[in-house]
Amino acid sequence: MRNIGDMAEHMLSMWCSEAGLTVNTSHSDEMGWDHFIEFPFSNVINSSQVHQTAPKCKVQVKATDNTSRKLQVTLSNLRKMAVDPLPCFFLFIEYDGKSTAQRAYLKLVDKDLIHQILKKVHTINASPKENKFNKKTMLVKYSEDQKLAELSGGCFKESISKYFGNDFNQFIADRKKFIENVGYEDGAVEISFEAVGSENLEKLINVSLGIEENVPIEQIVAKDKRFGIPTIKPNINGSSALLSMPDVTPTTQMKLSFRKCALETSYSFDVDVYFQPFVSDLNSPLCKSRFKGDFFDAVLRGGGNNFSFVFNFANKSYDVHYLRKALQFTSLLLSGESFEVFAEGKGGKHFIGNLKGQNQSVDYKVELESLDKIIQILTTFGFDTELKLNLAELDRLVSSVPPFYDFLFKSDRSFKVSFGLTEGELDSDKSYIMLGCLKFRIGDHTFFSFYDVEGTPCEVLIDDDKRFELTTTNIKIEKKFFCHVDDLPSDDDVYQTMKSLEASYSGNSTIILNK
Repeated sequence: MRNIGDMAEHMLSMWCSEAGLTVNTSHSDEMGWDHFIEFPFSNVINSSQVHQTAPKCKVQVKATDNTSRKLQVTLSNLRKMAVDPLPCFFLFIEYDGKSTAQRAYLKLVDKDLIHQILKKVHTINASPKENKFNKKTMLVKYSEDQKLAELSGGCFKESISKYFGNDFNQFIADRKKFIENVGYEDGAVEISFEAVGSENLEKLINVSLGIEENVPIEQIVAKDKRFGIPTIKPNINGSSALLSMPDVTPTTQMKLSFRKCALETSYSFDVDVYFQPFVSDLNSPLCKSRFKGDFFDAVLRGGGNNFSFVFNFANKSYDVHYLRKALQFTSLLLSGESFEVFAEGKGGKHFIGNLKGQNQSVDYKVELESLDKIIQILTTFGFDTELKLNLAELDRLVSSVPPFYDFLFKSDRSFKVSFGLTEGELDSDKSYIMLGCLKFRIGDHTFFSFYDVEGTPCEVLIDDDKRFELTTTNIKIEKKFFCHVDDLPSDDDVYQTMKSLEASYSGNSTIILNK
């Protein structure tokens, strides 16, 4: 009597011999595979391949007389093939009732099939059903695109090799990683609990937004979950606990814009957005969204008009242009101004509510005036990179920025210089040109302004010390320069720069103000 199973087994052994493959046949039906096939090592290798193993795989042969392109396979065998780190194949050989093979199909137990197999195994295992996987089957289908071009050892070998590419080790690593992680795409644990009372429900929502640290919960049940299916037996079953979510991450990023009306310039800031998962009714007062910016934290309750706003500049440094915009917006809101609020993301720009400020005794007028002056100073120096300040640094600059600003920009500025001589004498009736350098630090940069003033110094006594003073409005700025505080020029470099400027005043009496 004809035995197509043995016929198919012998055909595979013949192909392997023909193609130079080493084949070991399983003598047990419980292995999940019929043949273990090893490829020969290549004699042409480079240094990056010398450590790599030769390809190897497992093959289960299925012979059939029908052409339905599908076959029921026991779940126990399928599971063994799905979890094996080595690649596993089905070789389907169709005989059509004849004594010789008519067609052959090579199907890899690939990621899609692994997913189907392990999902079915887990579904049965997580149910009250008896999990005798050797008594249960699953339908495996194969298709025309898996057909061998010819019934030969060379074609069989080539068809297997195309799945591995040039790096068999990487194929194995990817397969192993997929097997370990498949089914966990939507999480590995399912937890159910109760938050008793409206206060705890509010706290739970705040915890999910990263606003509060923890919330008391009751009736806690935790189950392992895979493929979205929880197990029957819980891992945790407790009466009460504290729930915390220490690693809450933003749901998305958006741009939040505030404008007083359509004809007014809006204030726009990038924000991290947090959406809570517990309340779906957008009009419920428990429905909250959190918008966390660089210097504010805003929470929008359901209804669209209930914003809570908290400002916190802390000790964080901001680019001076951004800091000015942030302080302008903060000043307006704290003075009681109203704003329309828009959120802009991948889905476009949408109105989300109105924000009404409350009159508070916070005034950033002086800071804003200082920032305006600082930005003009940066512009005149040609400073086009980012310069950061925090509020404490800005407060320290409030009193020192105006004199440096006036020195650079005011046409009627008055300048007074007092100096002593280290060598030589001065003619009290003679006019001199004095060269100096004014240094001013803003943030992590220092700005140098080389100048000259012309006039006749007068002698004065200060604590019996002979000195000279000159007061004038005739100031000429010769050179401007800035650098990072970690790359400051030496005093000698500054002096040499003034010496080079002195050369342009040949024929005039000059004084270099070196200190």
